[in-house]
Amino acid sequence: AGMDLTVTGITGVSAIEQGGTIAATATVQNLGAALTPATSLQYFLSTDTNKDGSDLLLASVNTAAIRAGASVTLNGQLTISKTQAAGNYFVLACADSTSQVTETDESNNCASAALTVSMATPDLQATAVGNPPLTIMKDTKIALSDTTTNGVGVGTSVRSTTRYYLSKDQTLDTADLYIGYRQVPVLASGQSNAGTASSQALPTNISGMYYLLACADGAGVIPEVNETNNCIASASTGTVGP
Repeated sequence: AGMDLTVTGITGVSAIEQGGTIAATATVQNLGAALTPATSLQYFLSTDTNKDGSDLLLASVNTAAIRAGASVTLNGQLTISKTQAAGNYFVLACADSTSQVTETDESNNCASAALTVSMATPDLQATAVGNPPLTIMKDTKIALSDTTTNGVGVGTSVRSTTRYYLSKDQTLDTADLYIGYRQVPVLASGQSNAGTASSQALPTNISGMYYLLACADGAGVIPEVNETNNCIASASTGTVGP
C-alpha cells in the first residue's frame, strides 16, 4: 500500500509589504492507503507555480504521521525580506519537499497562491499625548504635547503633521474639534519625536468635558502600512467652562 501526500489549498496569502509577516494556512492530505511517517510542510516564495531550486524558503512546519485519507492543517509565519523586490509572486506550500516519504505520486505535493509584495511604507503613530488642563477657559489657548513614532516599515521622506483635537470620547470622528498642530521631522523606522505646540483660541460656544487627541499624519498625506493607528487620546479630561 502506497503513500501520497498533497496540499489541497492555501489561505491567508494575498498581499504583503516588504519586511512584513503574514500567517499562511495549508491543508496536507494523504491520498494513499498507508500511514505516512512524520514529515514537514515547507513554504516557498516563487516567481511561478512550479517548485525549483530558485525558490526562496520562507518557513518549514513539522507534521506528525498522517493516516490514509486523513488531512492536517498547518500554519506558517511567512516573513518577506525588506530587500525583496516589489512585484507579483506565488507562495508554494509543498508537502514532504525534503523527500522523506516515498510516494506513489511525487508530482502533486505543492499548491500555490498568488502574493503581491508592495513597497514598504512608514507607520506613523501618536504614542503619547499630554492631558488637557483640568479647567479650560473659553477663548484661550492651551499647551499641547505629544510623542509621534514611526513604528515599522521604512523611514519617512518628508516632514509630517500631528494634529490635535478636543473630543467627547477617545475616538476621532467628525464631531471632534480641531485645535492645532505641530510639524514632525523626518523619522527613521522605529524613531520617535516628542514636541509641543500651542492651540488655537478655543471657541466660546463649547462647554463640558473633553479628551485631548493627538493624531500623527493628521493631514493624511503620507501612505502608511496601517492607517488606523494614528491617534491616541489623553488619559483624563479637561472641563471647558464656565
